[in-house]
Parts: sequence; structure tokens; C-alpha cells
Amino acid sequence: MTDSSETFRPAVIIPAYSRPGALRRLLASINRAHYSDQRVHLIISMDGGADAKVVDFARAFEFAGGTVEVIERTERLGLRKHILWCGDQAEKYGSVIVLEDDLMVDPWFYHYASHALAAYGNEHTIAGVALYAPRYNDYAHLPFEPLQNGRSAYLMQVPCSWGQAWTADQWRNFRAWYAKSEDDVVDRDGTVPDEVSSWPASSWKKYFASYLSATGRYFVYPYQSYTTNCADPGGTHLPRGADLHQVRLGDPWREFKVPDFPTLAEHRVVYDVFMEPRVQVDFAALSIPPGSVAVDFYAIKPVSLLRDGDYCLTTRNVKAALATFPLTFRPLEMNIYAQADLATDGPVRFCRSDQLYDREPLLGRLRAKYRLKWYFQPGPTSGLSLIMFGIASLLRRLRNLLPW
Repeated sequence: MTDSSETFRPAVIIPAYSRPGALRRLLASINRAHYSDQRVHLIISMDGGADAKVVDFARAFEFAGGTVEVIERTERLGLRKHILWCGDQAEKYGSVIVLEDDLMVDPWFYHYASHALAAYGNEHTIAGVALYAPRYNDYAHLPFEPLQNGRSAYLMQVPCSWGQAWTADQWRNFRAWYAKSEDDVVDRDGTVPDEVSSWPASSWKKYFASYLSATGRYFVYPYQSYTTNCADPGGTHLPRGADLHQVRLGDPWREFKVPDFPTLAEHRVVYDVFMEPRVQVDFAALSIPPGSVAVDFYAIKPVSLLRDGDYCLTTRNVKAALATFPLTFRPLEMNIYAQADLATDGPVRFCRSDQLYDREPLLGRLRAKYRLKWYFQPGPTSGLSLIMFGIASLLRRLRNLLPW
């Protein structure tokens, strides 16, 4: 593999504003990281009106791995414009790593990012490199587990905001699309999850999600996470904080192993904008041509989108199924590979797309959702637990409709 240290030396940029404790923790983890003989340029960019302690920590920080540039703004950019500015620095430095202040990094984050940028920096289909390995599907409010491919990364049509890297070309392509898009482009998209459309205008990530969907591009995701998200209180989108997105990091004392990245043609583990697998389903026995099956394990895709194809693989209730599969094996796509007795009434249904309900019966939909939740998080199956699950689902939908 090409020596990435000779190919990309990304600048590291931290947008900061109001969380001094979070910034202090991130900077400490950055100082514990490895940079070999590279002199890395670190930029701490503080938005206008930043907390005085944030300013003090930034000014006092001594970076063991290179040089520090502290930017103190007088005007408030807001989160979206601030991240866009961070990405724009890729033009100046050739590539950037952006770390929001509520992250903590693995000691080998810089090496991994440099190698990933070297492996995929010239691939037109790749729009960025993620340093974070997700274990939760925010759109379905359920866990996420990628299929293991025996290599160091897989592809997903989901932007990463918890540690990401871009080359100048990757960012330039996004900026060109963004410049031609109107503010309501995500709301009119129709091909991104409802959760994405409901994100506030301050989110840069919602626009990048629409960009990936519109252009057929992907982020490269690691199996081993090189960042974790602490989601400290005081953030723009999670003001009260959360620990839902904490993920496992590796042994900090381990030696670095050069990642084994598949070429673009070798990538078989690929997920779409809904975090659904692009399963290469073999339905030859049913005379179904490959590529004509829409996958909807999480049951969150709009019915109109599922009907763009002839067939659907879903956990929804359907009018009539051609075949069914169990919901037993992990990850989700392994339930299709296992291909248990197709005569059983399994919770994964394979059907013609015209057999989907326009409006799935409420009780049936609730039971299907509960069964999916139970698959991920086994628990009691009493009638009371089903009612409580229904109330929680209703409250979540109401929350997404309200402006907070």
C-alpha cells in the first residue's frame, strides 16, 4: 500500500464554542495520539461569543504533535457555517480531519485517516472518510451492526459528523452541489429518512446526506472506531447531552496495523442512506432478477420509494408474501443468507411491491415494530410492554414534529 504519510498530511480542525470540559478532554486525547515524524497542523476554531474558558483552554494548549493555530471570531457563524468553513480548509491544506469538541480520539486516529485518504482520495464515488464506527441507527432508533467483510472498512451512504476527513477534491465536489441547491432541498428530496428532513437548518449533515443520496456517493466507515461521541450537555442538537453514541475504542497501548482497505470494486458490504444493506439477494429459485429487490429491514423507508422497484424485502406487514425469513441471525442480512424454511411465517417478508399497504394497519405496524425491537433488545413480551412501546413510539413521532 502507498505510504499515506507521503500522500496526505491532513490538518486537524476543532470547531469549538461553549463546552470547555469537552474541549479539554478532546485536546488531551489528541496529545496522547501518535503522529510518527509528521508535524501536524492543529486549528482550534472558536465561534463568535465562545465561552471564556473555551478561549482560555485553546490559548494555553501546547500540541506535542505539531503546531497550533487558534482562531477567535467576533461574529457568530452557527454550527452549519462553522463546519462548512472547516471543510473549506481542505483547499488550503489538501485534506482535513474535523473533530467536534465533544469527541475523544483513539491514539491511532491520525494514522488511520491518512491511510484511508490515500486509499480512497482519488475515488470519485467516495465523498469522505469516517473515523467513527456507528452502532446505532438514528433513523430507526434501533441498534446497527454491519456485516463483517474481513477487511478494515465498509461503505455507507450516510455522512459522519463525529470525526471525519475530506480531501480537497471530495469537499470541492460537495461544495459545488451545495452551491446549486436551495435551502429546502432536503425537505423536497424524498429519498432520505424523515429523521434527516426533521433536523434543524443549523445541521450541515442533513445537506450532506441529501448530497450522497442525489449523487450516489458514499462515506468509508471503519469497523474499529477511532473516535467516540460523548455528546456533552450544551451542544446545538443535544443540549441536555446523551451517552447513546458512545462506542468502543481499541486498546490504547496496541501497535498500529496498516489497514486492509478493499478496492472500490471489492466492496461487497454496502449500506444505503437508510442504513439498510444493499443485499445481493439470490432469488433465482423464484425467477427474480438480481437488483430488483428493495431492502427495508428497519421498516422506515417511504412506501412510495419501495414501489420504485418490483419487489421488496421488509419487516412490515404485507398483503401477501412470496416468501418469509426468520429474524434470528445477526446481523440483519444473515437472516436472508441462512434461508430457513420459506414456508414458515417469518417476520421478514419478501413480496411484490404492489402488496405493500398504503397505510399499514396500526396494530399490525406496532406489533411488527415491537418484534424488530425485541430482536435487537430482548425483553418482556406482555401486553403491557407492547402498550408502553406504542406510547413511546407516539411520543417520539410528536417530538419530531415539534420545533425544539
